[in-house]
Amino acid sequence: MVRFNKDYAYYFNTKTFKYNRTSTAFNFTFRYKIDLGNDVQVVVQAFRFASNEYRLFPLRFQVNLCTIFKLSIAGFAEILKCKNFTGCPNHKNREYKICNFAPDESRFPPLIPSGRYMVEASGVYRSNELWVYRGYAEVYLPFNKK
Repeated sequence: MVRFNKDYAYYFNTKTFKYNRTSTAFNFTFRYKIDLGNDVQVVVQAFRFASNEYRLFPLRFQVNLCTIFKLSIAGFAEILKCKNFTGCPNHKNREYKICNFAPDESRFPPLIPSGRYMVEASGVYRSNELWVYRGYAEVYLPFNKK
């Protein structure tokens, strides 16, 4: 969590932990001050590590938050199996918990070059920024020699 808009949310808490030896999982807890219908858009921008800094990478897209759950983009439909989070819409003054979420690598875009990446996801509600998350990952593709 980089930042969130305190006009729209009381808090956002994120905890990371090792799910097993190779996977990291996340727990999220949040409470909104407003009712969010289907109006939240998520803007995702990737950056690739090169020359000792993260530089803009040509992977950018915008998608409706509810569509992410419906289409299970990056495995986000698994979030709906958690105790009190049901997807869209989110209601005000209700605490939501997302537990044991681990991204599904098989649902990521194919053919991304090997390297270290930073991915920034911004939640936007009616042209106002709700939150910004930043994640780091490394893509490793083994060479197939024949």
